[in-house]
Amino acid sequence: MRRGSVGVLAALLAAAALMPGCGSGGASGPETLSVYVSVPLHGPRAADGTAIAAGAKRALRRAGGRVRGIRIRAVYLDDTGGGPGWSMVATAANARRAAEDSAAIGFIGDVDSGATRVSLPITNQAEIAQISPASTAIDLTLDSSNGLGPERYQPSGEATFARIVPNDEVQAAAGAELLRRRTARAAVAEDGSDYGRVIGGAFESAARRLGLPLDGRFADYLAAERATAVLPAVRKAVAAHSNTFLAPDALIPDAGRICRAGGTGLLLTSPFAAPPRVYGSEAMSLLLDAVRRAGPDPSRGSVLDEVLATANRRSPLGRYSIDSNGDTTLRRIGVLRLRGCRPVRFRSVLAP
Repeated sequence: MRRGSVGVLAALLAAAALMPGCGSGGASGPETLSVYVSVPLHGPRAADGTAIAAGAKRALRRAGGRVRGIRIRAVYLDDTGGGPGWSMVATAANARRAAEDSAAIGFIGDVDSGATRVSLPITNQAEIAQISPASTAIDLTLDSSNGLGPERYQPSGEATFARIVPNDEVQAAAGAELLRRRTARAAVAEDGSDYGRVIGGAFESAARRLGLPLDGRFADYLAAERATAVLPAVRKAVAAHSNTFLAPDALIPDAGRICRAGGTGLLLTSPFAAPPRVYGSEAMSLLLDAVRRAGPDPSRGSVLDEVLATANRRSPLGRYSIDSNGDTTLRRIGVLRLRGCRPVRFRSVLAP
C-alpha cells in the first residue's frame, strides 16, 4: 500500500526488550495466547484498517476464540496515534507491546508498507510471526532495485514475515498484462521516488516479458507515489487525445487529481482482489491454523515455522502457499476505474 519512509530508527530496535517464549501455562501448555492486530483506524486508510480488523474479529469469533482448548485473546491497536496516517511512534509502540507480552503468539499488520518497515524489526527480534494483510513493498521479502532487501528488517537473522497479498512486483506484472490488452505499446512516467523507480522498473521488466514495446509517445503507466510529478505527463497525453492510463495502488488517494487533469480513463491496480475484510479474516485464520498445527504446547517458534510452511491452503482468496521468501503464491490483483472521478471496484486480473 502507500509507502512511507524507508528509514527504520535504530532506537526502535534498542527499545524492544524481547523474550521469544510465550505463555505461562506450564507443562500442560499455555492457557491463553495473544494476537496483536495493528491497523490504521483514523485517516485516509481508516476504512481499510477498520475492515481488516472486523474480518480478523469475525475469524476469531468463528473459531470460538480458542484453538486446541487454548484461549486466544486478540488486541486491536491503531497505528495512527489518532493522526492523519500511520505514525512511526504509534506503530513502534504497538510492535513493542506485542514483543513485551510473553503470551503473544502473532502480530497481524500492517496496512502500509512504511509501517511494516518500522514494526517488523521489532517483532522479528522477538521471533513473533508477523502476517500482513496489505503491505506490498518488494523489499520486505525480496532484494529490490533500490538497494534494499529483507535482511534490513531481520535483526534476528531469520525470516518471520509473511503476507497474504501479492507484492508490488506481481502488481506491476498485472498492470503490464492489462495494458497489453489495451494498447500496442507503453511508456512509463516516474516521479523520482524510490517507490516510483522500483515499481516502474518492475512494470518495464514485466512488459518486456509479455512482448509489450516500451516506446510509446505518451505515458501510460504512472509509476508514482504521489500524482504531482506525473500530472504534466497526463496533461500532455490528454492534449494529444491519448487517455489510456494505468497506475498502482499508491495513487488511489490521488485518483481525483488525475481525473480532473483529464485522465478520466484511468485504471488503478490494487492488491485487494476481494474486500479488505476478507484479508483480515484470512490473516487471522492463517495464524489460528498455524497455532493448531503447532500442537498442544505452541511456542512462538513453532507457530512461526507453521506459518512459513503454509502450503496449498484453501481460503476465500483461493488456494495458496507461502513461498520461501514469505510471499503468497496468489497472483490475482484488483482493478479499479473512475466513476465521477472516484475510484470504484471494477474487476480483477491474474498476473502472468
